[in-house]
Amino acid sequence: MRIALFYNERAGSSPPATDLRDVIHQGGHSIVQAVNLHENDRPAFDPSTDVVVAAGGDGTVSRAATLVAATGLPLAILPVGTANNIAKSLGIEGTIPELVAGWRRSAPVPVDMGRVEWNGGVLTFLESVGGGLVPAAIRAMQREPASPDEQPDEEVNRAVRRYREVLRTLTPQRWTLTMDGVWMEDELLLFEVLNMASVGPNLTFSPDTSATDGLLSLVVAGERQRKDLEALLDAQADGHAPPRPLPVVHARQIVIEGTDAIHIDDQVHLANGSRRISVGISPGVLTLLR
Repeated sequence: MRIALFYNERAGSSPPATDLRDVIHQGGHSIVQAVNLHENDRPAFDPSTDVVVAAGGDGTVSRAATLVAATGLPLAILPVGTANNIAKSLGIEGTIPELVAGWRRSAPVPVDMGRVEWNGGVLTFLESVGGGLVPAAIRAMQREPASPDEQPDEEVNRAVRRYREVLRTLTPQRWTLTMDGVWMEDELLLFEVLNMASVGPNLTFSPDTSATDGLLSLVVAGERQRKDLEALLDAQADGHAPPRPLPVVHARQIVIEGTDAIHIDDQVHLANGSRRISVGISPGVLTLLR
């Protein structure tokens, strides 16, 4: 196959691009294009491409998916990031040579992507959208970025500790949510609209969430669930399964009102006048080799 390789050498345990090229060539494929998405996040596609390969962490995979979904080309994932939530949620596991060898016998799988209408524009996401704890923790970690020699496991553990620190002083905010026409209002520490089972430092908010069922999963947590969130973070820090999942509601369209900041996948976005967010699902728009 003719491969367009989208990579990010700064991601987690990512090997140098030359090593990735060698493994792909050894697997019998040719590379017609190689793009570092950290330096060029909107590349033009080589017209001879058969498959786009995203080699990196969740941010790289999500950006590649957004670019690829509009083309109809299939996407393959080499998860060499820190958390690799997307690959784990989609059941993509193995060494890089094993994954490359598996492309020839892989069947295309249609995968859902989410869309966010906010501030007069539309953005897509692959992993999740949310407010409260997750964007607050992302911003806290951005103030103290990882050191260059930090290993992926160490980075995940540090992120979990930061989430716990942020949660300790987090104040609930009032949000209104409408899920397929069903309305609720509450003061919340967290809301997460999920297309994947886990987010952030491998936090599994909804283990049964699927990216192939045409539905979004909404998880909310208020003051009554603070201890449940603490238990989830403690379990992740100790390497244990969460004691019990948070309540989940499935929907195709979710409207949120009352937030100043949200995260869309791994990026935090601030409100620009609008405090109303509409989140929907685009079923099967991404073709994945799995």
